[in-house]
Amino acid sequence: MKTTFLLLLFATASFSQTITFPKDTPLHDVVARLFDGTYNPETGEVAWKPNTAEEFDFGASYADGLLYTVIDTAFTRNTLLGREIIIATGTYVKDWNGKPESCYVCGPSLSLITLEDAPESDNYLVLGIKKFVVNYGIEGVAGCLSIIEVDNHTPIIAVDRRGGLHGYAWWDKSLFYDGNFLGAINMHTDNEKVVRRDLYSNTTVMAVDAKKRTLTFRKTGTELDESSRVVKVDATTTYSFDIDTHTLIKLCN
Repeated sequence: MKTTFLLLLFATASFSQTITFPKDTPLHDVVARLFDGTYNPETGEVAWKPNTAEEFDFGASYADGLLYTVIDTAFTRNTLLGREIIIATGTYVKDWNGKPESCYVCGPSLSLITLEDAPESDNYLVLGIKKFVVNYGIEGVAGCLSIIEVDNHTPIIAVDRRGGLHGYAWWDKSLFYDGNFLGAINMHTDNEKVVRRDLYSNTTVMAVDAKKRTLTFRKTGTELDESSRVVKVDATTTYSFDIDTHTLIKLCN
């Protein structure tokens, strides 16, 4: 789909009132209501106007001052109470021509909406909204999202990002919990005059131990060593997730 990897575990915000939707409500209508926007079926976008604080996080389109949100993907996960639906959206700023900004640092902003899908209910219950999590793309293109279950209470969202400019190339895989950054599990930069297309390492999840709450990642591919030589890499790293302090601890191999 796109190009960024970040691991996120996200939180649920609390509400002073209960917000529900009938289960036959299209997810884009859920987004439109929660974002106080209008859905356009021709473009698949929800247009909405940010307030001052939201404009600081998201920005705003040049011509109309609006933001445009699309559903990136929706995850489902089984829980002790039934099922949850996690809606991941990307929000774009448009230029004067009505196109998504495509500068080097321009990319959509990630939002997360969590719905409870209890089997005994006819409605979805909104458990939480993280309207702004992180900018998860470059040049107007969003990164790739995936989800990792540490245990029944700990879902992590992953985003894979990469980019380059003026001989400077980078990619990262980062961890988030409750929409908060935990740390990068893989980051590489290359400041050579010419971007080396043979330089790319990929980090994937190799194992998850729910009882110990550990994640093991394997990094393969090529990267630069301390002498700026291209070398092959094949290494594993294990992290322990502390759900109480929301920290990720690197364990010795």
